[in-house]
Amino acid sequence: MKRAAFWMTLRMRLALYTSGLLALLCLELVVFINLVTVLTHAQHLLAISLVGLSLNMLGGGLGAYWIAGRALRPVKAVSTTALQISARTLHTRLNLRGPEDELKELGRAFDSMLERLEQAFAQQSRFVADAAHELRTPLAILRTNLEVIVADPQATLEKYQALMVVWERTLGRLEHLVAALLVLAMEDHAVVLKEVALLPLLREVIEELHPMAETRQVELTLDAELPVSVSGDEQLLGIVFRNLLENALRYNRPGGTVTVSLEEGASLLLVRVSDTGMGIPKEAQAHIFERFYRVETSRSRETGGAGLGLALVRHALHLQKGSVHLEHSSCQGSVFVVALVKGSAQPCLCVGQEVESTAEEKKNLA
Repeated sequence: MKRAAFWMTLRMRLALYTSGLLALLCLELVVFINLVTVLTHAQHLLAISLVGLSLNMLGGGLGAYWIAGRALRPVKAVSTTALQISARTLHTRLNLRGPEDELKELGRAFDSMLERLEQAFAQQSRFVADAAHELRTPLAILRTNLEVIVADPQATLEKYQALMVVWERTLGRLEHLVAALLVLAMEDHAVVLKEVALLPLLREVIEELHPMAETRQVELTLDAELPVSVSGDEQLLGIVFRNLLENALRYNRPGGTVTVSLEEGASLLLVRVSDTGMGIPKEAQAHIFERFYRVETSRSRETGGAGLGLALVRHALHLQKGSVHLEHSSCQGSVFVVALVKGSAQPCLCVGQEVESTAEEKKNLA
């Protein structure tokens, strides 16, 4: 019987228990009436039947109450655990035991929800702590420089000019950080997707970054002439390609190159950003899209990065039903591929399937 109960659903077990209880009560009523009839020589049959029926109803009620309590015991565990859940007890799990029925499925769904909540709270806590740390650093620089110049009664014009240079650079870093945090806080419903002409946008971004490329002695080129439009937000797309190209320039070598090329598929447009930089270590490649992650902390500090660039790229593309992944990286350079939905196509990338969909589209292109 235990083996049979293991695979029975809750509904089947309740039906079985109820049927068994009903049969037992009917048998008890028949036996009671017949036994008392024999003992009393069939006198007062109506009264005997009423007494038997009353006892039957009382026994049936008690039996039904016991069956309901036994069946709903896991629900009681779920409600008790739910009342005890707080931000500090999200590690709690039900781990319900028993047959594989609806209540066991409910328990697994409840545990899965708690696990997702725990991960979300942990990620939020890390994000708030990292954001506070990143904001505190430039603010401390501003205050320290101000205190130094105020404490010097003989400060010259040159010192004030030097202070202004530091302030301008630090305030620029603050502005970029706040703008990045605002984009990362955006939800899907806050973005209205429109058709965006991609080539003019790429040319504009490349033109903006040409001074940086010349300073670092890196050749920045656009190898594409496809007059295509994509479904997206022009401002967010500018953020995406500006961050990818800035990274490609910042971590490149003098005399190196950064190339932007396009591949057109049936419903997707692939934008490939290739560079001849120093590459990304294999152990870091799985984490580069995480918020505030830095491949080399000291190097990022020197360049003023907060570890938000690639996280910002991924989130901005997610808001536009697109995706990004690292196709290749070695000591000879890296290749990032951005997949965008074409203007006339319906969004076809789902959360958690961006890389797989992009790979499938690339196979179709080949």
